[in-house]
Amino acid sequence: ETGEGSFERDEGFDVDQYFRNSFGVYTSEGSNEVRIRFNAKAGRIVSERFWHSSQTITPLPDGGVELSLRVGDFTELENWILGWGAQARVLAPASLATKIRETALALVAAYKAPDQG
Repeated sequence: ETGEGSFERDEGFDVDQYFRNSFGVYTSEGSNEVRIRFNAKAGRIVSERFWHSSQTITPLPDGGVELSLRVGDFTELENWILGWGAQARVLAPASLATKIRETALALVAAYKAPDQG
């Protein structure tokens, strides 16, 4: 018997399997191939860390890197990418690149100088 606020975990539940396509705590069915290019400054930092179990990091001739990974939900990944600012550029999928671009444009609009009139 469980008390209020508690639960019983299914015997066959595997937390690593459940979160295998997650970049954080959000999960979803399926996964998407994501490719992000980082400039040389960010590339050094990105290449020194473990970000996701599916990651591959490819060095680029200019000192930057391309990070590839497979994730299902983009919620936390979007915020992580935006945190890199102009040092990161989403190469794929197009839907994620569009979302980042829309957010960047919304930020530009939010930070425009107020009217002087």
